Amino acid sequence: FRSSGASSGGQVSPDEEEAPAAQSGELDVSKMPQAQPQTEREKALALERATDAELNELTGLSGSLEVLKRVFGADLLLQFRDKDSSEREEALESMQEAIWSNGPLLGSEADANASFEACCHLAKHALSDKSIGVICGGLELLKTVIVTHSRKLGAFEFRLALGSLATTILGLSADGPIRVRGKSDEMAVFLAHQPKLGITFLSRYLLENAAAPSLMSRKDSGRAVVLARLKLLCELLGEVAAPGTDKSQWPMESVATFCAACIAVHTSVAVKNKAKLVAGLVCSCAGEEGVGAVRRLINQPPTSDPDQRKRDRKSVV
Repeated sequence: FRSSGASSGGQVSPDEEEAPAAQSGELDVSKMPQAQPQTEREKALALERATDAELNELTGLSGSLEVLKRVFGADLLLQFRDKDSSEREEALESMQEAIWSNGPLLGSEADANASFEACCHLAKHALSDKSIGVICGGLELLKTVIVTHSRKLGAFEFRLALGSLATTILGLSADGPIRVRGKSDEMAVFLAHQPKLGITFLSRYLLENAAAPSLMSRKDSGRAVVLARLKLLCELLGEVAAPGTDKSQWPMESVATFCAACIAVHTSVAVKNKAKLVAGLVCSCAGEEGVGAVRRLINQPPTSDPDQRKRDRKSVV
């Protein structure tokens, strides 16, 4: 008798051929749906997503990456992310050129504000770099950004975007490498000379309490920070000390308070001598009012210690 699975002539039917493969659990890959190759558009979108993920660290605001890409282009932003510091420096130089050429690609005030905030955030990244050349390039980029956007934006927008940068710049002036300190001082003076910023803006950060615990707890008891700020005060006050110059914007009482804390609290001879020089400029700029403020504050110096303030009040009573 022939097997029931065999046909006449010893041939196996197609159904019978497939049965063993199915029973063994093996899959016929040739009959499975194959993945379609990516289209050019899909490849481009995937590359764009990967680029955006790489560049997201440069932004701190919603939508600012798109603004930066519009002003500088993705290639230039990627160059700024390069591991080679010389590439980052070159990218910052090219960014300055791009801002001058696209400058008022700032059509509306809203566009200008978005561009200004995004570029300030980018400059802040440059100022936190470990390379001296990149930090200096970031300071130059910031100058360019301020000059090109100044006509489109008001004082409020300027001060809002530049507040944290002012703190960074003053920090570099005290603690940065030697070459960076000089550039940071120049940048601080540049900010003070801007009509929409002025000394009223800079003094908020420049005249922070000279006896603050955060300063006094430093290894050098705040000597480097206080000396850097006194040096800037000497330069800026020296510009307005001449008769006939406008001194109305200067917060002389605050400057006197800063000097009094330096003289009364700090032990460094260099700090005391520089503070006395600044106090002398206050007296020459503010006249009798300035002399009275300095004398009063030196006799009863300011302090950030609440217990000391209570003791001072009791002694006055």
